Amino acid sequence: DFGYHLIQLLERRGNMIHARHILIRPEITETDLAMAEAKLDSIRKVILSDTLDFTVAVKRFSDENEQSYNNGGRMINNRSGDTFFETSELDPDIFFTIDTMEVGELSSPFKFTNPQGESAYRIVQLQSRTDPHRANLTQDYTKIKQAAIEQQKSTYMNEWLEEKIQSTFVKIDPMMRNKCPMLDRWGAGMESVSRE
Repeated sequence: DFGYHLIQLLERRGNMIHARHILIRPEITETDLAMAEAKLDSIRKVILSDTLDFTVAVKRFSDENEQSYNNGGRMINNRSGDTFFETSELDPDIFFTIDTMEVGELSSPFKFTNPQGESAYRIVQLQSRTDPHRANLTQDYTKIKQAAIEQQKSTYMNEWLEEKIQSTFVKIDPMMRNKCPMLDRWGAGMESVSRE
């Protein structure tokens, strides 16, 4: 992934090794990018002609280091862990690409920059779109579940903190008193401990 390595093993002691290497990273030219775009466009045409299924094309042509490779091409939302995204969670290049697409439609190849800062091309397929609606368990189960879990965590943490405030001695510099409501709460716990 990083380029070509020439590695010299200097010393080995059991499982420990001492090595050095030379790394040469190939330069990706505009010609290379144009060839990648042309290849991806030809793959898109084969998918559109129903000769090749999108998920099969992912396995055959996609980068196996991408998260979508083992997921039938579906992107995973890192916030929720599922394959659904709110428009604000999408990369701008994907959002503007799918904004005018119909469900099931396949985009033309478009350029993007990967996390390593390299340029590449990709195509996306819009699998579903949900119109704005009032939250319900049928369409929004994952979001409601995540919100309930976060609320439980917050409640537990606040209860734990309240218990610790009452039983933990914290000395607050007089200059810092009345600067932060949270510090005032800890100071009140300290005063009750010092009075006992």
